[in-house]
Amino acid sequence: MLSLFVVYTLYVGGSPVLAVTAAAGLGLGLFVYTRRGAYHYRYLFPGLAGIALFIVLPVIYTIWISFNQLQLEESADVRARHPRSSWARPTYATT
Repeated sequence: MLSLFVVYTLYVGGSPVLAVTAAAGLGLGLFVYTRRGAYHYRYLFPGLAGIALFIVLPVIYTIWISFNQLQLEESADVRARHPRSSWARPTYATT
């Protein structure tokens, strides 16, 4: 029941893709742990879910962030607020 509340909260909060992903993961877990035919997958499911959560998801998120234009706009705002002289390497006069 709590899992359905979490999915509903995600959906109402404006994250429908995350809500569908959470619902799919919960549905898959429910299927694996309630069906007799999926008994052998009970041992694989926690490991595969961990791989998906801690390896695949961060890789996808990193790739998404790298192509996101908002990141470039935010870094431009930071550069505009802090002049280059405050964060650049010191320059030395040559003789």
